[in-house]
Amino acid sequence: MCQQCLDAVQKHWPDLTPSEAHTLLWEATCFPFGRPEQIEAQVEILARRSRRNLGFALRIADWETDYGMQGITTERMSGCR
Repeated sequence: MCQQCLDAVQKHWPDLTPSEAHTLLWEATCFPFGRPEQIEAQVEILARRSRRNLGFALRIADWETDYGMQGITTERMSGCR
């Protein structure tokens, strides 16, 4: 696990358990593919927008993913292998 990423979660979400921190990173950010700076920015934004409510933050991330996928069609995906 990226220590910088865990430190970012602790900085912006000080009350999360280690298990909740992992959930936030895996389910609501570009972790493990993004750079630590990107992940910290996402963690900070989610903390602010959700008022540090983990359930709400996860719903925000789900909504953003669903919204972003609306324009994806079967035809566009046919080239992805």
